[in-house]
Amino acid sequence: MTSAAFKSGSVLKLANESTLLPLAPVCSVSCAKTVEDDFLGEIHCAIILNIFSGIIGLAINGQFSSFATYRYEFNDYQDNPYVNGSITKDLTKGEWYWRVAAGRHTETTFNQLVRFQNMFKPEERGTGLASVFVGKKIADNFMWLPLDAYVTGGYVRRFEKGFQDNFNEYVLGFKAYFSKFPWSDTIKTRIGIAEGVSYAAKVPFVEGEHVEAKNRSASKFLNYIDWSIDVSIGDVFKVPKLKECYLGWSVHHRSGIFASSDFYGNVNGGSNVNTLYVQCHHNVMGS
Repeated sequence: MTSAAFKSGSVLKLANESTLLPLAPVCSVSCAKTVEDDFLGEIHCAIILNIFSGIIGLAINGQFSSFATYRYEFNDYQDNPYVNGSITKDLTKGEWYWRVAAGRHTETTFNQLVRFQNMFKPEERGTGLASVFVGKKIADNFMWLPLDAYVTGGYVRRFEKGFQDNFNEYVLGFKAYFSKFPWSDTIKTRIGIAEGVSYAAKVPFVEGEHVEAKNRSASKFLNYIDWSIDVSIGDVFKVPKLKECYLGWSVHHRSGIFASSDFYGNVNGGSNVNTLYVQCHHNVMGS
C-alpha cells in the first residue's frame, strides 16, 4: 500500500466493514494504488466513518450499546487521466435530500409512538418546533440489509409559547429507510429510523418539567432519535416528477436514554414532538 493523491473522475462506492469501534466520531484515510496499464492507474481511498447506531441496543435491552462502521471507496479509474478534480466534488456527488417539518410536543411515550399508538395527542401547552434537514446517501444496502442509509444534519427552531424564549437546536445523525413493502411498486412507502445527537441552546420547557418531576438534572446535549413513515407524493397523485418526494409523519425524540449514558450526563427524561414533513431526493451529478 502506497500513499496516493486524490484525482478527478472518482466514483463513490461503499463497502461494509464488520469491525465494531468504540464511541467516537473518528475518521481515518488510507490509500492504495494498483496499475491497470501503462497510462491508467486505479486509486482506492477509503474513508472510515464511525457513526453509532445505538438504536439497535436500545431496541433490544434499553441500553445504548451498539456501534457501526461504514467504509467509502473512491475508485479513481477514469478515461482521461489528465483532468484535474478534487475530493470535494466526489463527496458532493450522488443522492441528497432536503426535508422541512413542523409539529407539536406530545405526552405520548416514545414506545407507544414506535407502535403508531396515540400518534396525534398534543401536549396541552402547544409548544413545538419547525425544522430543516439535509441528508447524503451513503449506502443502498446498509449492513447487507435492504436499507437505504444516509448521513443527516438539521437545524431546528423551538417554539416555547411564552414559557421561555424561543431557541435553536442542532442535530447530526444517521438515518436508514426500509421501503421493500409488497405494495411499494404501486405506492412507495418507507419506514425510517435515525440515531444521532442533538444540541439545544436551551433545555426545552417540556423536558425541564419531566426531569424536575424526577428530581434529575436536564441537559442541552442529548441523544436524538427520529422515527418516521412516509409515502411517495408522485405515486399517490400520479405525478412522475414527484416520485422521489415524500409526505410523512415523524417523531422528533430527545432523551438521555433512561439515564444509562454518562455521555449524556445520565439524564432520565426527554421529549417527543409529532411532526408532519415533506422530503425530496435529488441526484447531484459531477461536472
